[in-house]
Amino acid sequence: MPDKSHRTTPNIHTLRCAAAAVAILFACSFFPAQALAKEIIKIGGTGCALGAMKLIADAFEQAYPQYAVRVLPSLDSSGGIMAVTEGAIDIGLSSRPLKDEERTKGIIIHEYGRTPFIFAANGRLNMRGLSTAELVEIYSGRRQSWGDGRRIRLVLRPRADSDNVILRKISADMDRAVEEALSRKGMLVGLTSQDSNILIERTPGAMGTTTLTEWIAEKRSFQPLSFNGIKPTVATLAEGRYPLVRPLYLILPPRQSGPVKHFVKFVSSRQGQRILEENGIWVSGKRTAH
Repeated sequence: MPDKSHRTTPNIHTLRCAAAAVAILFACSFFPAQALAKEIIKIGGTGCALGAMKLIADAFEQAYPQYAVRVLPSLDSSGGIMAVTEGAIDIGLSSRPLKDEERTKGIIIHEYGRTPFIFAANGRLNMRGLSTAELVEIYSGRRQSWGDGRRIRLVLRPRADSDNVILRKISADMDRAVEEALSRKGMLVGLTSQDSNILIERTPGAMGTTTLTEWIAEKRSFQPLSFNGIKPTVATLAEGRYPLVRPLYLILPPRQSGPVKHFVKFVSSRQGQRILEENGIWVSGKRTAH
């Protein structure tokens, strides 16, 4: 099967917005008859938050059977924010803060947790961790194979993706290495978090970026890697020892319905926080802003 190669796509934002609209329309067209008799809460956005949010939604429905929660397929952070501003969904999920132009829409952003941003390797590789220096060699292309001789298959995210923002901030050398990787032809690229996770799982010798919560909540088979000798866990993140962080936000309309307020309160409840922490999300340090 031919590799998915990186392409320069000027209209990637337009394509993502179109994909978001299709996902919303498709999902909303197939609500079960029993769900239509209930008050429905539609949630969508960044792929890295979906696994844990589905578990929250399941627990919420069990506790409050008068509500039906629909967590949509990945819309990406921008797609989730856009869908909230246009009233297409009730709650958005984002892994980035609001941009200046998004803040003018009056929407509310609430940080509900943080998860380690991690490097992950195909489960067949016998690996435990990587250092910054090793990552620079891999992303720059100077290192082409693992210790056992297998070819390194680096899985990238699209140029504008927030994964690359985190990677570039590791060091000046890493910034240059990421640029070199994004500029090489023939690279594997996961357009969504789930696409990237699947590529890492199924491609021999693959390595890429993801989050701890995706590994746990989605029961992924890849191997999380230590970074500079520090394991990515909720504990090491809370202690400040693990440095790579992915914040997670709820995006809310200026005026929320009763069901939405009820769900947001549940996310912050003792039961909701327990589910988040069990699935790789540190719940301390939350804040709400307009």
